[in-house]
Amino acid sequence: MTILMSLSVLVFGCLTGCQSFGPLRVEPVVNNRTSELLPNFVLTFYRVDQDGNYWFFFSSRTPVEGSFTGISQTLILRVFWDPKPGVTTLDPSGINTTIRFIVMTPNGSGMYEGSGFVRIHGKPGDKQLTISIVDGEMRLTNSSGYFVDALGPSRITGDQNVIYSPDQTLALIQQARRDFFLATYSQRYEVANPPNAGALP
Repeated sequence: MTILMSLSVLVFGCLTGCQSFGPLRVEPVVNNRTSELLPNFVLTFYRVDQDGNYWFFFSSRTPVEGSFTGISQTLILRVFWDPKPGVTTLDPSGINTTIRFIVMTPNGSGMYEGSGFVRIHGKPGDKQLTISIVDGEMRLTNSSGYFVDALGPSRITGDQNVIYSPDQTLALIQQARRDFFLATYSQRYEVANPPNAGALP
């Protein structure tokens, strides 16, 4: 009887929280846009604030010939409640997460924002846990320079492992915000004042 009850609990837990959604990916909603994007994040950290919000930071950088900075992709998630079987809804149409996805290239930067539903596999403070972005939607809300919106309105889904590091998470999120707005300022200035704008014909 005890074994049967244990198996029932295990099966119920997996039905509600063990589903795999594959690698994290971004897919354009419009079919004629670029193919799906697989960010392949290298830095993956999280923290839990005093109000119980989970903050997740993911980042990767791709080298570009002739560029010191290359192309960076940063994903910041704030999960403001943790889905629990029998306690909260597990319906993906529910919203428990804000999404911010930043893409910075040598000549332009773009910020995508939206919301979604995220499941957390683990407890607050676990050294490592996994999250599942069950469903998320985002669109471009801010851009500068010669940034090209190759994604358009997009869906983001998938699983990602993260490491508990409160200090690094906070510092990196703050740095990412600063870097984006500094780049936005300088790139908009460059577009408005091209190098040869004042040259005589």
